Amino acid sequence: MQLALLMSALTAVSALQSPPIDDPVALEVGFRQLRRSEIAEAAREAKGPKAQLDALRTLLNRVLLLQEARQSGLVPNLPTEPAARAEAFLNNVVSERVVCGRLKERDLQLMYQAMRPRFVHGHLYRLAELTLHCWDPSFGCALPLTTWAETHWGPLVEILTAADELHLLWLSAKHPPGVIRFQQYTLHVSESGESSAPRELTEALQRLGPGEAAFITTPGTIRVPLLIEYEAPAAKGLDDHQVRAEVLAELCPRVVRQNREAYLEGLRRSAYLKLHRTAWPDGVVLPEYQR
Repeated sequence: MQLALLMSALTAVSALQSPPIDDPVALEVGFRQLRRSEIAEAAREAKGPKAQLDALRTLLNRVLLLQEARQSGLVPNLPTEPAARAEAFLNNVVSERVVCGRLKERDLQLMYQAMRPRFVHGHLYRLAELTLHCWDPSFGCALPLTTWAETHWGPLVEILTAADELHLLWLSAKHPPGVIRFQQYTLHVSESGESSAPRELTEALQRLGPGEAAFITTPGTIRVPLLIEYEAPAAKGLDDHQVRAEVLAELCPRVVRQNREAYLEGLRRSAYLKLHRTAWPDGVVLPEYQR
């Protein structure tokens, strides 16, 4: 009885594993055999010959990428689902190791020149600032501004050490004679002293250390800047490890977009392909190279 059950089970398994007689191999791609049903399924949603060819090309790309992934030995953590696995291999392994691994120094230099302002700069002052402006300069409010600011802010300037303290002054101001603004920003000052800020502000910043504030009077405006951080002029090149990494990170996706299809075309051209015309599904256009 047990032997009969075992033989019955083996027969059932064998029947499940054997390919259907009416589903022959329609296309061989390397060591992968694609059956008529797989070809038909790939082209099922495609409308028209061009769309079918695009769908077949997508299927071919996936099969070739999965074979490359299997042979590379570099993909232990890729997804198991075939389409996701092929896409992950193309994006992660091919893009990073193959395409971006072949970047030339000249390409990096050109990208560096485009990004150069990011790595070459003058003096950088990161500051918090309170400003008091006239409601309407035409009415002449310089004296009320100065008097009010000297009374409410002047005694505190020497003990201010943080942007939060300056922010509290802004929140606690009552009945000022003008408009008070609080902001944090980074000011770039060239090595020759040029900047977009008033001269009085740039000169005051040069005398401040981090955590120090100043009281500055400029036409129509009272300023209380507090220096948060200062960065000296820099001119970093590609020999700097961080700069090279940033340039690569910017350049690599651009090169990948340009070379992705070229890589896939190379796979298709070098692949072993054999199409079985008699097994090709009805209603599905033949690939161009088999017409």
